[in-house]
Amino acid sequence: MAKSVMKKQGLISLTLALCLLLSFSLPVFAGLRVAGAKIEATVASGSETTYKMNVADTSNAPMDIAIEVKGYGDTHSQVNILDPEEDNSPYTARDFLSVSPNRFQLEPGESQDVTVTASIPDEIGDGGRYAIIYIRTIPPEGSSFATAVAVAAVVLLTIEGSNLIKSGEISQIQLGEADSGQHLEISAMLKNTGNYHYRISATGNIKNERGKVVATSLPQPSQFPLVPTYSRQIEIPFGAKESLPPGKYQVEIDVTTDDGTPVAQETGVFQLGETWEPSSEGEPPSQEDLPAGRSINWALTGAIAGGIMVLAMAIYIVRRRRIYL
Repeated sequence: MAKSVMKKQGLISLTLALCLLLSFSLPVFAGLRVAGAKIEATVASGSETTYKMNVADTSNAPMDIAIEVKGYGDTHSQVNILDPEEDNSPYTARDFLSVSPNRFQLEPGESQDVTVTASIPDEIGDGGRYAIIYIRTIPPEGSSFATAVAVAAVVLLTIEGSNLIKSGEISQIQLGEADSGQHLEISAMLKNTGNYHYRISATGNIKNERGKVVATSLPQPSQFPLVPTYSRQIEIPFGAKESLPPGKYQVEIDVTTDDGTPVAQETGVFQLGETWEPSSEGEPPSQEDLPAGRSINWALTGAIAGGIMVLAMAIYIVRRRRIYL
């Protein structure tokens, strides 16, 4: 019986963790809906501007809601929500943003307007300013089975009349996957060294020791913008029409923004230890052909997470009945 209880608790805990993780990027999840969940605007120094969001309970149960202003960062692979002590960027907007109300309760079907106020300091400087409006549910006290869900609303502010610098620095270029029949994977780290956010588009060529281009890539645009001072790992698939023998190769990487503005260029070297045979297609994959996880269908992800919750609850009920029989 003890083993059954442990398995039951482990399954439920895993389900809750998965649902909370998936909720970070969804404007609608588990009955929590947020309209206006993105603020992207140009603001003047010394000005005060307000923005409206609407938080709704579309479930069949009451919700306690808490809203906080957090920092906008990057964890080398995705947007990171930063607590105040972690948000040390000179480009943060957290210090001059406020929300009202920041805590309230919603009955099923009810909604609440929320005002976000941006009080821009004088002499704020150039570039962009960034933050996250973090909207979450508060599980009832003493609840043994409750899911906390959250929506992260991004704030992307541009300082009016400022000098916008889009620049970057590429490092840590290395060969990832090199399995015959698969595309070559080159990874690199890109740091935003400018003062403004941008979405990344990375391309490149691979040359042999004679300087001949033997493999090429396709642009791989990013889903989320990279904000200043942070770094992100980029992965670029390469394809070739002919096999590549063992030896030393040079890879050239060009990174631009999604509007074509040059950001950074860098060259790296890698070694193939054995012959690599190209895939049957011979060309790099398009964005639509990338494996799951590169381009995420959030609607499908939400549906899957919801299904997992229902399944976990069903298993929980069945096991509980068995335990007490």
